[in-house]
Amino acid sequence: MAVDEFQLAALDKLRDDKVPVIIETHKMDKHARRLYESLGIGEQTLPCCVIFTKNPYGTQFHHPVYKYLMDPKKSKTLAAFEEFDEHYSSGAAVPHVKSEPILTEQEQEKSLLKGNAFITSGLAWQRDIIDVDMDVFVVFHAPWCGHCIQMMPKYKELAQALAHVKSLRIAMIDATQNEVQNVVVRGYPTFFFYKKTDKQSPPKECTTARNQNAWIPWLKTQVAVPFHEDATMHYDHEQDL
Repeated sequence: MAVDEFQLAALDKLRDDKVPVIIETHKMDKHARRLYESLGIGEQTLPCCVIFTKNPYGTQFHHPVYKYLMDPKKSKTLAAFEEFDEHYSSGAAVPHVKSEPILTEQEQEKSLLKGNAFITSGLAWQRDIIDVDMDVFVVFHAPWCGHCIQMMPKYKELAQALAHVKSLRIAMIDATQNEVQNVVVRGYPTFFFYKKTDKQSPPKECTTARNQNAWIPWLKTQVAVPFHEDATMHYDHEQDL
């Protein structure tokens, strides 16, 4: 039985530098439920084994822990648990990232035509935000957040108003369904700007009023490539600000 094998592993190698925890999903109280949800484990993956450590950038709102998942295809034996622990301890394990499915180009285009901002996800973050050769303005939001619900129509209007600016991406990510490393989200909504010429530095947080009249002037002070909100006027040179 997987639990018995895990307990044996916990009494042997795992106890030196880790605190073993067993969550029985049919018996969870509110504290166990919170832990279970923070691990981002779906019912379809049970039983599973996870090693988790505190994320120094994490908050109660977003990505509180790094998660390392044992290969679900592995048998749940004492030897397998110990092998997983050794793999993690060697530094070879890669953190699991909670993520919605990556949109196809067709799905993204269809969404943009509906007036949405560019939608990214945990697994697509590096490609869509960091590696893309553009300035990027992105909002971390939560579907249940009242401030986000009030803000979102205005944010979509911003995306539509600046759709002609090919050097600037207006993006959004559901922070309840996706995890991103190296960002600190202290509440919803949170707005970050990534400069095209300096993606390796921490992003700038935008704390202006949540409307076009505030966002556009602020973005003009941040971008690497100047733009004009009038679609009939364009800049064709880069400028570091």
